[in-house]
Amino acid sequence: MNHLPSMDDPGKEARIRQLEQQLSALTTTHQELLEDHRAHKETEAALQRSEARLRAIFDTEPECVKLLAADGSLIEMNPAGLRMLEADSFQQLENHCVYLLVVAEHRTAFRELTERVFLGESGSLEFQIIGLRGGRRWLETHATPLRDASGAITAMLGITRDITQRKQAEAITASQTQVLELIAKDVPLAETLAAMLEHIEAMVPTMLCSVLLLDGDGQHLRHGAAPSLPDAYNRAIDGLRIGPCVGSCGTAAFRREQVTVEDIATDPLWADYRELALAHGLRACWSTPIFDAQQCVLGTFAIYYRQPGRPTVLDLRCVDLATGLAAVAISRKRAEAALQMMRFSVDHAGDAVFWVSPEGRILYANDSACAGRGYSREELLGMTIFDLDPDYQPGIWPAHWAELKRCGTLTFETRHRSKDGRVFPIEVNANYVQASGQEFNFAFVRDITERKQAEDALREIAQLFRLFVEHSPAAIAMLDCDMRYLVASHRWLTDFRLCEQDVIGRSHYDLFPDIPERWKVIHRRCLGGAVEKSAADEFPHADGSTDWLRWEMRPWHTSHGAIGGVIIFSERITERKRAEEALRESEAKFSKVFRNSPDAVLLTTLDGHILDANAGFTRLTGFEIDEVRSRTTLGLGFWADLADRQRFLAGLCDHGRMNEMEATFCTRAGALRTCLISGELMDLGGQPAIIGVVRDITERKQAEHRLAESGAQLRALLARLQRAREEERIRVSREIHDELGQLLTGLKMDVRWIERKLSDPGLPPALNPLLDRAVAASELADATIATVQKIAAELRPGTLDHLGLEAALNQEARRFRERSGVRCVVVIAESLPALPPETAGELYYICQEALTNVARHAQATSVVIGLKTDGGDMLLELRDDGVGMAGAELNAPHSLGLLGMRERAAQCGGTITFTRNVPQGTRVAVRVPLANDERPMTRQIL
Repeated sequence: MNHLPSMDDPGKEARIRQLEQQLSALTTTHQELLEDHRAHKETEAALQRSEARLRAIFDTEPECVKLLAADGSLIEMNPAGLRMLEADSFQQLENHCVYLLVVAEHRTAFRELTERVFLGESGSLEFQIIGLRGGRRWLETHATPLRDASGAITAMLGITRDITQRKQAEAITASQTQVLELIAKDVPLAETLAAMLEHIEAMVPTMLCSVLLLDGDGQHLRHGAAPSLPDAYNRAIDGLRIGPCVGSCGTAAFRREQVTVEDIATDPLWADYRELALAHGLRACWSTPIFDAQQCVLGTFAIYYRQPGRPTVLDLRCVDLATGLAAVAISRKRAEAALQMMRFSVDHAGDAVFWVSPEGRILYANDSACAGRGYSREELLGMTIFDLDPDYQPGIWPAHWAELKRCGTLTFETRHRSKDGRVFPIEVNANYVQASGQEFNFAFVRDITERKQAEDALREIAQLFRLFVEHSPAAIAMLDCDMRYLVASHRWLTDFRLCEQDVIGRSHYDLFPDIPERWKVIHRRCLGGAVEKSAADEFPHADGSTDWLRWEMRPWHTSHGAIGGVIIFSERITERKRAEEALRESEAKFSKVFRNSPDAVLLTTLDGHILDANAGFTRLTGFEIDEVRSRTTLGLGFWADLADRQRFLAGLCDHGRMNEMEATFCTRAGALRTCLISGELMDLGGQPAIIGVVRDITERKQAEHRLAESGAQLRALLARLQRAREEERIRVSREIHDELGQLLTGLKMDVRWIERKLSDPGLPPALNPLLDRAVAASELADATIATVQKIAAELRPGTLDHLGLEAALNQEARRFRERSGVRCVVVIAESLPALPPETAGELYYICQEALTNVARHAQATSVVIGLKTDGGDMLLELRDDGVGMAGAELNAPHSLGLLGMRERAAQCGGTITFTRNVPQGTRVAVRVPLANDERPMTRQIL
């Protein structure tokens, strides 16, 4: 207070006022300061609240917020950004340069953006980073400079958002677009699928994609595309058969569902293919079937990884993308192939195909339509259906079109006319089609000329079949499922005594009301598909008689394969049954004959084992029947000459039988017996056997030998008599010719002298009767001389002795013509050898006798006599065209003329045969052997 001025001091007052003013000012200032402090406190509190809110926003912001220094080092980053960079805390990245996290292809652009921001500019950039754990992300950042209070740029503020999904969607859309463009451009399927997989692999570089196509058999997968898989692996799985445990793709196609294999090394689905996959570094694979619109499996899409793992969301999106695009591409290619096949099929179809407008104009015609009608396609496309069909006029077309629209499909028959005017039948299958707002008639037209001809032929065949059945010698009946008769042969009607009835359409049971139930059971079985038969069955008739039948019953089928009824084949074997009974009786008789035959009868196998023998065999050989059974004829020494046995067996093998072959057999005592053996092959219990009959002809042969000797003696005696008779004939002929001829000649001369004397005109007429007698005596003398000459010639023609056989045959032929009036020609070969007189005489007399037989019996109009050499023989032939001789007459023992000719031929050492001539008449052939020293003689001319 001491320092306060006094109130009384004006200066003090002034100072006081000044102080008061200052105090007031200080008070005001203090108050202001207090207000400012309060305001600052409030501002700080607000700032702290703002900073807290800003930090909360910073920490919770879903987008990345970051501050970067000019060198790209990280100053600050919110948690969202740390998650984008795959960092667990800010300390992992603090003061680290973020340039290294940006992929190389975007790093320069990111650095340039940072530099522009520190120059005061703002900007944005899309780029891709690789997180600390290797994950890739697409980011979009908006950067602006951060300034201090002085306006200096202190950092780059960046707001960054994750646009990976957008980029993936854009990539997927771009891929879809590009692949669809490839599909639209009709790029080959393999290239299209490869491009699609390359796009997908570009989105996720760590994946390896594959498409396998299901083969046409629906059982095997074929390589479609796999641009990043090893070629060796692709070749190994090409043709993979699908199944429940065939890797990922084979199993997915089999199950028709997605198959995920996280680790190929342990999954059982890969048991058979594990080594193959691991050898190429493949560790995980998930495969999805590719379906078409009808949910049919087209193939599989697979994603491989070189590390075990499960599919990500992106993987699944890629799967959806790939399977959808692949389904479109594969379906389109298959549809195009099917369309091309359809186009080719339509263009080259065997039937004609037409597209027709509602007005009847032809819009399309395939090759068959053109070829079948003789028009070019251009010509047909300018025509209407009325130009082709003579039966279809424009007036009835509207009603036809309306009917087609109502029914959708019509099938009918009509006719077409070709360019050359030929009209032929057709079958039309018309179909109403709507396309692109227009109406069409899509028609298949088939030329049914051949079908019509076939139908006509079928009707003819059916008629022929009916005629065949009706007139077949076998009993045949055809019935429907109700056992009504469709057709029956006349033999059937006869055997079953139905000739008086019309059976067609009638029931078998109506015709045979008392038929046993067992037959109805058989009918039902056959109508069910069985085939029944019987080798012998009794069939009782209504009149009480019984027939034996062999029958077979089987179903017949319609053209659709259904059973239409039964057909029955029957044979009446009543006579055969009787024959079998007779055969049994015959066999019993045979057994009796076998046992009681006087000849030796034995039954053997082909190798000679004796199965049975009769008592005659015992009498012939001395062996008892029991001791020869099961032994062989060779073992018994039965065959004296094994060559006989071989001839016997050869005859059986060639002809099945051997008749009366002469052979020598040996008895038990060693005696040789000449026998005739006959044998025949037979079936004995299913095995071949031989039945042989042996007749002992030893005594007969001995008698024949004695008879032959006697015959030889008689023949020698006959020859002697013939020679004596011939000599006598020659002598008598000579005496008649010489002595009697001379006497008759003298007598004729005397008579002629008397005739001349009595012819003197000066003699009295009373002597005229004597003249007549002289003339008659002269004529009688001439006739007597001629008769004497004839008798002498017949006894022994001089021509034969003086001119030879040829001249004698010619003379005899002339005499035969003169006597009988039958034409007779002699044909003699040139340079024939001379024959001994005896031989020539015998041949002459044989010819003379043969001509006599012709004149007496043959009623022939011509005879040809031939003489020639044939090998080492002289052959004399006589052929006539008469009635001929029967076989019995040719060999009749009482025919002395023929017997005489045989004996004459035998006297010359020759043979004579009598055969019927062709086409009529008789041929006599005499064959005489020639001697070596016989010389040729000159041919005589008739």
